[in-house]
Amino acid sequence: MLDPVLSLQRWLVLVAGLRMLAVVIGIFAPNKLKSQVFDRRPELVTPLLGRLFATWTLMTCALCLACARDPSNKTVYLTTLFSFAVALAFFLGELLIFKTLSIRGAISPMIVASISTTWLTLGLDFYTGSK
Repeated sequence: MLDPVLSLQRWLVLVAGLRMLAVVIGIFAPNKLKSQVFDRRPELVTPLLGRLFATWTLMTCALCLACARDPSNKTVYLTTLFSFAVALAFFLGELLIFKTLSIRGAISPMIVASISTTWLTLGLDFYTGSK
C-alpha cells in the first residue's frame, strides 16, 4: 500500500513542476496564454498579464514545495489549500462570469485545483495531526 504522506508529497511536487512550466510560459511566451488559456478573450493577454500570472504561479509553486517538504506544518498546509481554492475560484470565474477562457483552457487547471483542494481538505486532520 502507498504511504499517504509520500503520495501527497509526490502529488505536490508534480503540481509544482507543472506550475513551473506555466511560470516559464507566462514570462517568456505570454502569447501561449492567449491560445492555450484565455482563448475567448486573447486580446486581454498582455506581456504584463503574463508576468503577473507567472508571479502568482511561482508563489503557488513555492507553497506546493513547502507543503510537500512538511505536510504536517498546519500553517503551510492551510495556505497551500487556500491557494488551490483561490486558483479554482479564479478559473471558474474566468470561465463562467468573465468568459475569458473556454472549457478547453480551464479544464486542466480546474482538475488539478479540484483534486488538490479536495485531497487537502479531506486530509487536513490526518496530515497536520490536528483534531
